[in-house]
Amino acid sequence: MGRPKLHHTPEQRKAADREKSKRHYEKNKTTIQAKRSLRYREQSKTSVTPFPPPAETRAVEHMSKTDHTDHQVQFWAKRVKRLSVKLNNIVGNTPFAFIDNVCMAYINSHNVESIRDAVSVIMPLQTLVQQYQDKLLQLTGPVGKEWKDAEGVAKSVRGIVHQLEDLECTAMDDYNELVLLHRDNKLMYQSL
Repeated sequence: MGRPKLHHTPEQRKAADREKSKRHYEKNKTTIQAKRSLRYREQSKTSVTPFPPPAETRAVEHMSKTDHTDHQVQFWAKRVKRLSVKLNNIVGNTPFAFIDNVCMAYINSHNVESIRDAVSVIMPLQTLVQQYQDKLLQLTGPVGKEWKDAEGVAKSVRGIVHQLEDLECTAMDDYNELVLLHRDNKLMYQSL
């Protein structure tokens, strides 16, 4: 004997099919969307418009692309400026004082974690400024004012990270040597 029918009318079968399709789509949504997107991009590459747009339309499109690029440049430049303010809030006006405080905290506590904590605070800023700088480089090239501003911020962040890492290496090598180098002002951050 066969299985009893679940759906007796055509409407019930259609409703059940819809439910099954809905469950399948929800379960595989990302894969389906990725396939559709890929298919759309492939079709749009092969489709050719029969007539090119008029010259006036092309000029308007070009202006709007330029405006869009300017807007993006300003967006990333503002991000760089905010990051610079955040760096100044963390480090203060002079990186020397910040690094010297970190060094003194290590000398007083004998704990390398105090240096690592400072590195872990600055390192995300280095990652962010690198991302912002890459975006600005794509938009303006290496000659744009905004990119040069980002390069200045990136350079100061890299310098602070480099000096903190040097301090950490010296601390891990020998505590007494670090104390002597600090007293004689021969640590990397003291010589700059």
